[in-house]
Amino acid sequence: MAGICTYPFSLQDVVDIVNPTTDDLIDCFSDADQNLFDPEYVGNKDNLANFRNYGCGTLNLTAGNASCSTTTLLYSVISDNQNTPPALGDSFEVDMGSGTSDTFVGGGLKYNYIYNGTYYPIRISNSGSITELFTPC
Repeated sequence: MAGICTYPFSLQDVVDIVNPTTDDLIDCFSDADQNLFDPEYVGNKDNLANFRNYGCGTLNLTAGNASCSTTTLLYSVISDNQNTPPALGDSFEVDMGSGTSDTFVGGGLKYNYIYNGTYYPIRISNSGSITELFTPC
């Protein structure tokens, strides 16, 4: 499945991705997969812009040295392995805005990859890829 990974986009772009029962914004929100919204843009689900990055694999990572720590520091990153639990070798980029991105430099530190409400502790290298997986919690 492709995502809405470019900006600007139109209602027709959303319709093409979501495939709603009727081609209107309200039905797009009703029929959309709630797990594919970017938490940065989802808002009240009452505006076309709430679909920004829908299905693009944008994820939130929390920083932490301990497994399953819940800190408030979030990194919004784009994964090359969209909407699935993490796997070794998956890489991440940071959305720099204006259609540009840069490698997420993990520094060999541990992060919590949040997917469907489950924390997946992972280690991310300086090249932006997962080098170690830990037990989900």
